[in-house]
Amino acid sequence: MRRPRRSRYQHLATGDLTLHGVTRAVTFEVTTEYASNVIGVLGSIDIAFADYGIANPSNAFVSTGDTGLLEFVLAFER
Repeated sequence: MRRPRRSRYQHLATGDLTLHGVTRAVTFEVTTEYASNVIGVLGSIDIAFADYGIANPSNAFVSTGDTGLLEFVLAFER
């Protein structure tokens, strides 16, 4: 594999996200970074808990909003 000229790229990714047994189509931005023999993929997806049948994660001591942010970091090493 030839090393790319730039080390950071932005991409749009589309796929299915399944949470709590509910699957929905999602499109989100990811960043790929190249360094030495590692390729990193970083991204995040805003989710509404109700869209996936998830009760708002609150209790008597803590309350949260109706949405959350699902973040991920993947590292692929050769």
